[in-house]
Amino acid sequence: MSAFNPPETPYEPYPAIPRQPRKEPMKVLCLGLSRTGTMSTWTALNKLGFPCYHMVETGLNNMHGNSFRLWRSAIEAKYYNGKGRKLVTADDFDELLWRYQAVSDIPTILFADDLIAAYPDAKVILTERDVEGWMKSMQNSFYEIFSWKIWWFLELTDWQYTRQYLPLLRYPIDIWTKGDPENRDKLRQWFYEYNAHIKSVVPKERLLVFHPRDGWEPFCKHLGVPVPDEPFPNVNEGMFAADLHKNLIVKWRVMMVLTGFAKKSVPVVVAGLAVWACWLMLKKW
Repeated sequence: MSAFNPPETPYEPYPAIPRQPRKEPMKVLCLGLSRTGTMSTWTALNKLGFPCYHMVETGLNNMHGNSFRLWRSAIEAKYYNGKGRKLVTADDFDELLWRYQAVSDIPTILFADDLIAAYPDAKVILTERDVEGWMKSMQNSFYEIFSWKIWWFLELTDWQYTRQYLPLLRYPIDIWTKGDPENRDKLRQWFYEYNAHIKSVVPKERLLVFHPRDGWEPFCKHLGVPVPDEPFPNVNEGMFAADLHKNLIVKWRVMMVLTGFAKKSVPVVVAGLAVWACWLMLKKW
């Protein structure tokens, strides 16, 4: 079993542990696009004893470190201005991934080619689904989350978390649509191009193309481990991601901001702005 069981709320970050030498090699690279079963595979890998890095882990680790900042710097160096710290070698990635044996979801999939080269012995799993189902899921998750009016307030007031976290959600869509995030046709085209690319660069003996409905058998055969006596995990469907952001991240950060205002005895105008922002949030939801 994984040594890192995700907490039920974002109030319980992982203990602060300085980087240490990697004890176990990187064994599994789940490189499917977000909304193709990446949280299900994350859950499955943890059940099988492969501690797995996922977008969820980014926030849990960031409470005691700089994972948001490091990922942002690496994304900007690779895709935007070329500045910042590039992630190329295994040692580079291990600054963030040293205690994990697997990866899944953003932000790691933005470095798919680099990860394939950096960890040449790791098995690769490409999660796939039908493109129209994926587009609907993207609308119900990423685009739904981006539509909330509360973000401007939190970006203005919550520099510790929201201002660092949101770019990690926005960058992938911008990258996948080549700078045109509202263009659904470009997003759909990227889905085809990305999956075809992964299949073309990973040797067949190293690659498993997978859908969670395929179950444990092909998954475990590919990884060379026994099949568990339980159903394959099926999580993060429908509005799960949006509800998670609404009920945990947003409300949690609003509470933190308002608590900070109260402790600092801020002027009435600012306090009123905070109350108005909360009203907007409740009206929206």
